[in-house]
Amino acid sequence: MATLQRHSTLLLLACSMALQLSISAVAMMPGMGMGGMPEEPKAAAVVSDVKYIKCSVCEALVKQATRKVKALRKELKPGQQVDESAIIENLELACNTAKPDGQWITHYDMVEDGDKIKLVDTQQPSKCNTECATIARACSQVADSLDLSDLSEALYSGKSRSAITQLACYQMSNACRVKPPPVPKDRAPGPAHTPMSAGEAEREQMMARMKAAGMGGQMYNREDLMQQMQGLQQQADDGEFAEVPMTEVPSGGSAGGRSEAPGSVADAVVESVVKAGEVVSDAVAQAKGAAIAAVGKAGSFLQDRLKSFSAMGQEAEL
Repeated sequence: MATLQRHSTLLLLACSMALQLSISAVAMMPGMGMGGMPEEPKAAAVVSDVKYIKCSVCEALVKQATRKVKALRKELKPGQQVDESAIIENLELACNTAKPDGQWITHYDMVEDGDKIKLVDTQQPSKCNTECATIARACSQVADSLDLSDLSEALYSGKSRSAITQLACYQMSNACRVKPPPVPKDRAPGPAHTPMSAGEAEREQMMARMKAAGMGGQMYNREDLMQQMQGLQQQADDGEFAEVPMTEVPSGGSAGGRSEAPGSVADAVVESVVKAGEVVSDAVAQAKGAAIAAVGKAGSFLQDRLKSFSAMGQEAEL
């Protein structure tokens, strides 16, 4: 039984490594960064510019929130109602550009117009540069002044955008109550809004969804994972997982049963992990969509192996 426990630990570790490899393979697509390497530094906000755009950002936030509620209603089946908690969650994440609900901010450009700065919706996402970070900072300052419960209720009840703008930007906050000061003539213009390609935008959205799902932690590149798997194989070859002899283990699928040596189980584990990695690696080389499908196949393959091995352990106990 000690051997079975050791093999179970080995298999679970290998499964975890293979799934990490799958995620890393997707992350290594062009433009997505490479696992194990630091993320691209975030642009810093220009805090002194916030006061010039706070009212426009508040109006844009309300515009985005009303669009989101309309989108949620379109997804409902007849007779269903929008979950107000979903509206509150959207409002809580609306100023975070690293989350799907906050990526609307990357569509906006700060355009100098005389002694004012206009917020222009380009309807095209870009990398979050200094202006994007500044808009996000202004959005957070506005959101901190809002009563999200009352605001979500207004959105839920279907009030007009103008009514919600009045509520959020004039009553709950002072974003639009105070006229912004004139922009100094010597203020340097911000960077140009550079739209991302369709492929870059899709990759950014996928990474945001992965992070939102809790998959944005430490990633390892393929070489590191392969070295760890080779270490497991060496441990199996050295007999570190075979302290207790294991002679005959019925397979369940064979009438006469078959022998299963500990080393061969470890070999099968490593082989399963390598196959899973190869499936994902090949798919990434072809296309993003195929890579995502391969991740699912690799996970299913490993789950089947785990179930099979667990069944072998239970029969061995008998």
